[in-house]
Amino acid sequence: MKKYQNSILFSLISGCLLSYLFWKISGETFAFVFPGSFIITTFGFLLLKLIFDRTDKNGTLGLIIILGFSLRLGLGVFADLRLPVIGYAEDTQKAGYLFKDAYNRDLQAWDMATSKTALNEFFSDGNTYDQYGGLLIISTFVYKLFSPLFHNVYLILFLAAIISAIGIPFIWAMLSKNPRVQLFATLIYAFYPDSILFSASQMREPFILGLSAILFWLVSSSKIHQIKNIIMGFIVASLMLLISAKIGIFIIFLAFFWFCFDNYEFFKSKFSSKRIQLLTLFLLLGFCYISFKWIIDVGKWDALLTLNNSGWIQAIFKVLPEFFHIPFLTTYGLLQPVLPAAIVEPSIPFWKTVGIFRASGWVILSSLMLYSILFVTKKKNEMRNKWIITVTLLIFWIFLSSLRAGGDMWDNPRYRLGLLVPISIISAYGIDYAIQIKDHWLWRIFAAQGVLNLIFLQWYVSRYTNVWGKLDFPVMVMLICLLISLIIGQGIVYDLRLRRTIHKSN
Repeated sequence: MKKYQNSILFSLISGCLLSYLFWKISGETFAFVFPGSFIITTFGFLLLKLIFDRTDKNGTLGLIIILGFSLRLGLGVFADLRLPVIGYAEDTQKAGYLFKDAYNRDLQAWDMATSKTALNEFFSDGNTYDQYGGLLIISTFVYKLFSPLFHNVYLILFLAAIISAIGIPFIWAMLSKNPRVQLFATLIYAFYPDSILFSASQMREPFILGLSAILFWLVSSSKIHQIKNIIMGFIVASLMLLISAKIGIFIIFLAFFWFCFDNYEFFKSKFSSKRIQLLTLFLLLGFCYISFKWIIDVGKWDALLTLNNSGWIQAIFKVLPEFFHIPFLTTYGLLQPVLPAAIVEPSIPFWKTVGIFRASGWVILSSLMLYSILFVTKKKNEMRNKWIITVTLLIFWIFLSSLRAGGDMWDNPRYRLGLLVPISIISAYGIDYAIQIKDHWLWRIFAAQGVLNLIFLQWYVSRYTNVWGKLDFPVMVMLICLLISLIIGQGIVYDLRLRRTIHKSN
């Protein structure tokens, strides 16, 4: 018990201070707010501290955890207090919520917690705002048990922030063999703007992020075969499916492949290499076959919704052949949130700032993901197949997200955010590789992103102000393709000259 004294003391003090803050800013009776908040926050801080204590207790990690958690909870509390004043005049923001889904789900959870109606009647009536019910049920029980007399929205905000932050030490611990990869992956997970934004609200994403970090840590552990880790993995996977079945299945599917590759020798001793390859191919084809009809159906539906809601997309569709419509929307979805649009399109200061940070984050992360394709083709070691399958599945999911959301700047990034853990890891490995070999292709990819965004910026500015003259959309696309082709072409020429020089010197 003595070894836990510092952790318990830290948790009690932190929980007390934060609960006191929740009580003061709520303006409600002390007995309605503080006791329930104290139990939830103390337990949350204790769990985070115990997990941190099982790492190397690195000071950098501690700072990342503190900043990551503070940004998540701080933004959530700020939105609750200030969004009714500085946000748009709509019910969601007037109530202090960042997202309509969070608003609907949280209000229904409070309604269920304070109602005498049985839970099964809420779900059977078809009036639930949570597709899968998991987060709705969790929120309901939290309110019923810890805040039955006051709708303390900070409880769920705290849980979202702390569970998302709990993923930070797990990523750090998973990558301890490579300090540079460890640092970059942890920074991407902790400070990717969408990770902070969605973890500052009563959404499913922060829970998925924290749980997926635990799951990937488990499958990467050398002690995965221990019964306690198997049980823990089963619990984490079950919770993930409870929160969000579709994204949960995909994450579990990808984690299973990591487990197989990390334990390749074990499986090879049980099965021949050819059988393992056939099984892998069978699972991949089966997954794609099951997903295909759903992808096409929802893609067409979302394309129709986007077309009906966007005048400029309707104008573009008039000059594009019909078979280009869904590929165009998918490409547009890949770019969302679009940085030039975030800079130029009219918006209130809060959402413009959020939009610019979100779009900038995606420009950087998408560039790193694009470089990861080069990384896996260049990497020549025993784990190459693992990275090839990982990148293939991640790209498949990102395209699926773009198609599924019909170019939407909210749903689309939400779907791909669920895969942030493997995305941050493969991106970190790519950065490490580029630094090691001083690879010019990384900066060329960022240069191509710069060309894309600068020309799009001109197009958006001219669209709203008529400054610099307005390019026709097909002309703009051709110009972008030409300049990016020049960047790529010059890179290929550089590689050929370098190989020729090396060959002559040998």
